[in-house]
Amino acid sequence: MRNKWFWSGILLVAIVLIGTFGYWLFGQGDFTLFDCLYMVVITIATIGYGEVVDIAGNVGARTFTMFIAVAGIGVLAYLVTNLTAAIVEGELTKSFRRRRMEKLAAKARDHYIICGVGWAGLHIINELRETKRSHVIIDIDRTKVDKNLETMPGEVFIEGDATDNDTLLKAGVEKAALR
Repeated sequence: MRNKWFWSGILLVAIVLIGTFGYWLFGQGDFTLFDCLYMVVITIATIGYGEVVDIAGNVGARTFTMFIAVAGIGVLAYLVTNLTAAIVEGELTKSFRRRRMEKLAAKARDHYIICGVGWAGLHIINELRETKRSHVIIDIDRTKVDKNLETMPGEVFIEGDATDNDTLLKAGVEKAALR
């Protein structure tokens, strides 16, 4: 998900920059870069307050404007559609929960790390809970993580592969108990 946000954001920034400098070139430097940026924004946002950069009678500039409008509106619509889908599907909620868990795990000190929420993992978790020992749980299966968050509120879960160094670092392996 992050990848599509990143690349579509980069594409939108590229269109805005190309548009800004394109209008500046078509205006032969008579307009400020802010005026040119404003022209791009009102074109992409389909506001259409009027042309700040005079392109009347300039076929090249009008063709350029059509390219900026189609490309910019397309990318902007893609971003808005994905944002709406993320909200509707709860991706943002999951992302915020994941970040909250990662922050809690980062604060943990002298804790145990349980890798996997299978039969043995659940037994270990129950034992650590009963003895009130700090722990962080890692599991690669998102459905297991979600299910156990419902049945075990207050637990710190990290979704990921326990054999992956980045996942272990998120779980605070460097500050974990050495017992």
